[in-house]
Amino acid sequence: MTRHERRGAMRWLAVAAAVSSLGCAQATGGRVRLRDSAWTAPLDASRRANPLANQTAAVAGGRKRFLERCASCHGAEGRGTRNAPDLTEDGVQSQSDGALFWKI
Repeated sequence: MTRHERRGAMRWLAVAAAVSSLGCAQATGGRVRLRDSAWTAPLDASRRANPLANQTAAVAGGRKRFLERCASCHGAEGRGTRNAPDLTEDGVQSQSDGALFWKI
């Protein structure tokens, strides 16, 4: 697995961990949410470590959870739709796991 693939897999894992904790799939009640490029997580949230970061076996479970709860808005590959942003963009990928967890 390349560095880029590992990084992408870890993002799936961070998303899945957050989704399983928060159940965001129904959070907006079907409404389209406006995108805010200045949306920033608090510093303490951004510094939060991913407790599953070193568990490579969790990646498959994270992908399964993403497909169940997030893909309907973000697309099966996370590339976004009119209802949700592209999770593969550099602006998302460059964020810490803690920031992504807070946002989800």
